[in-house]
Amino acid sequence: MESYRLLADSGATKAEWALIGNDGVLEHFYTSGINVTYSSEEEIIQIVSIVVSRLSSITPDQLDELIFYGAGCANEYKTIHLKTILFNHFPNTTIRIYSDLVGACHALCGTNPGWVAILGTGSASCLYDGQQMTLSTPSPGYLLGDEGSGTSLGKKLLKSYLMNQMPTELKQDFEYKHQLSPALVLEKLYRQPNPNRFMSSFAPYMMEQIENPFILKICTQNFQEFLQLNLDYSPDYKKYKLNILGAIAYHFRTLITQVAAQNSIEMGLIEAAPMPRLIKQYLNDN
Repeated sequence: MESYRLLADSGATKAEWALIGNDGVLEHFYTSGINVTYSSEEEIIQIVSIVVSRLSSITPDQLDELIFYGAGCANEYKTIHLKTILFNHFPNTTIRIYSDLVGACHALCGTNPGWVAILGTGSASCLYDGQQMTLSTPSPGYLLGDEGSGTSLGKKLLKSYLMNQMPTELKQDFEYKHQLSPALVLEKLYRQPNPNRFMSSFAPYMMEQIENPFILKICTQNFQEFLQLNLDYSPDYKKYKLNILGAIAYHFRTLITQVAAQNSIEMGLIEAAPMPRLIKQYLNDN
């Protein structure tokens, strides 16, 4: 008998969805991200409604299981709220919700132990024993933390811009390509929604400019701070290979590997997204 699972991997910026049947992927698409810490109820309902409209292979009452890996889903209260919204749209479905960090563990390590981290719009890090997380570095969010993330990169870049610390040529290029001024940056940071997404949006520019000594210094500092934060929190991290998930990790993988080596940290996998590996694992379960 055909069974249907909907897998979701949601960061703060975008969410990836895959509907799988007994023999493979039936549908695969993206929506805006759901971060239960920051997303409003209206935003979550709108996104879930879009998901329902995108499922052309089945009706909502045919879905057997929905597995949602999401940013902020380590918060039990927020997770219950999200589960209620999902159940309202998929009333006959078994719904399982995990944090995005658990999703990274499942995707990168499977049943093997390791140090697992996410470096995307935000950041997170934990130790995993092959079945569950055994230690997790506290993550106070983008205002107080998120070292190593795209938001942290953007924050450092924008601060150097606002403080007039950028080399003149780089500053002119930055302003021209992004059509920015100091006043506009402050407007977007303090008066418009989702300042974390605004800050992280400059990561691709920094990747393009990685050969610039000023940009390279900022990026190196960013990843060093991420590693040091975790090593200071627990020396046990150094006993395991570091496996990292996320767009920032993937695109800056060469630099991250270099900074890790300087800290005597052995690298494992670096993947942009968990979905391909998660799909394989769940198909093997059928």
